[in-house]
Amino acid sequence: MRLNHSDRIVKFPIPFSGLPISKVNNPILTQFSTFNVIYNSLPGTRQFLDLLKEATGFDCKVTFLGLSDAPLVSSYVFSTDTIIENFLECGVPATKEEMNEIAEEIDSVLFPEDVDVLSAIRTSNYLGKPIIYRRGDEPIIVKQKFSGRTILFWHRDKPNFFDNSLTHLAGVVTLEISRKLSNPEVIRLVDFENGIWSATYSVPITSISMVKWVWDLEGTSLIGLSNWEEA
Repeated sequence: MRLNHSDRIVKFPIPFSGLPISKVNNPILTQFSTFNVIYNSLPGTRQFLDLLKEATGFDCKVTFLGLSDAPLVSSYVFSTDTIIENFLECGVPATKEEMNEIAEEIDSVLFPEDVDVLSAIRTSNYLGKPIIYRRGDEPIIVKQKFSGRTILFWHRDKPNFFDNSLTHLAGVVTLEISRKLSNPEVIRLVDFENGIWSATYSVPITSISMVKWVWDLEGTSLIGLSNWEEA
């Protein structure tokens, strides 16, 4: 439950392009946005804390934080990264990289269908840059063009239909968006990917520009877009 707002503002990665397809290693594109930090216990964070205690053998005092109007995946990663910092300050004999590895193991237990997008956000945050992420490959740093804030969340059911051609198309669209971030044509690609989301997961069809369906924890979020310079 949200308790109160902080006056702290942070720059943090959000998922921007890429669809969840079971057992498929397609690319995920991230961008950065600015958010207000809030005191908030998010879904999964208390379970994350319990598993981190079990993994490290430490029981440290933590602060539950989140991000206002951010996709759940971004807010969860921010919250759990704060918990990791609390544990390191508490004296856990591990490096930040080792703690991140533990965090990704916990992610796979709590959100097995969303491991790739979680890893993309963790990696982008660690690098401090927007990236193209694909599991097993080196992340590729891309341009920062858009910021986004959540308008609504939609629970994600099993996809209506997916075959090899649609899987390939979804991956190609993400790569094309990453290449054309500074091209006005990118909005047409954003709208095209919104159509793939609607066809695949029955999310509402968007009739306005500068909105984007993005991969979120156990669902998808519709975000309103701004050019980074205007954010």
